[in-house]
Amino acid sequence: MKKRNRLQSDMHEFEASKIRDALTRTGGNLKNAAEILDMPTTTLTSTLQRRHPKLLEYARTLRSKKGNERGRPRIEGNTRTKKAVRVAWRKADGILAESARLLKLPASSTRELLIRYEIIEAE
Repeated sequence: MKKRNRLQSDMHEFEASKIRDALTRTGGNLKNAAEILDMPTTTLTSTLQRRHPKLLEYARTLRSKKGNERGRPRIEGNTRTKKAVRVAWRKADGILAESARLLKLPASSTRELLIRYEIIEAE
């Protein structure tokens, strides 16, 4: 790793503090932070990836906290799975056994997914 002189180190810290402040103000939204910093979003993203990876993780943390504050739980799994479960539920007219057959899953697993994706309520 290349050794930095004092000026380079100070510039790196100054850049990091400005980016951190912008990310904090925008709740981790990279597009809005880039606007505050008056730079293209792609430049900010590449700067974070190359020189400040911990700040990129910080932005992700802020975004996940913001989503949870709005009462939107972070759903694990991909959106294709969620969509497939919703489509199967609709095609089966709300019948659990038929939904499970369409998804090729056991009824208990199908029920867990339906609850997780807030398609049905837990009883």
